Amino acid sequence: MRDTVFTEKLLSDLREQLGSYCEKYGKTYEQVRLESKLKTDVLQANKKYGVNHIEFFLPNGTQEQVREYSQFISQECRIHGLPLSGGLECWHSSLPSCVAMERLLMFMKTVED
Repeated sequence: MRDTVFTEKLLSDLREQLGSYCEKYGKTYEQVRLESKLKTDVLQANKKYGVNHIEFFLPNGTQEQVREYSQFISQECRIHGLPLSGGLECWHSSLPSCVAMERLLMFMKTVED
């Protein structure tokens, strides 16, 4: 009984937190997933080297590499509905919390189906 009550409370809190996702990001989770090329698998072997992985960051590189990476990250921010204020480091650091929210949405969808 206690686990059921606790689980329902957690799900209720989660629904409340996620309720404003569309308002905040301007699109549905499904739209974001279809458009995004950002990889988020924490078990990916080459995540630190894969330009598309959320844990990759290119602090140094050729001008061309930095330009390409900046374009990728700015496009992902647009897809995820994040503002493009600040620079590359700000863009890169804002994506993980957004992705975490999306994972919670995926969890909610699974639980409610």
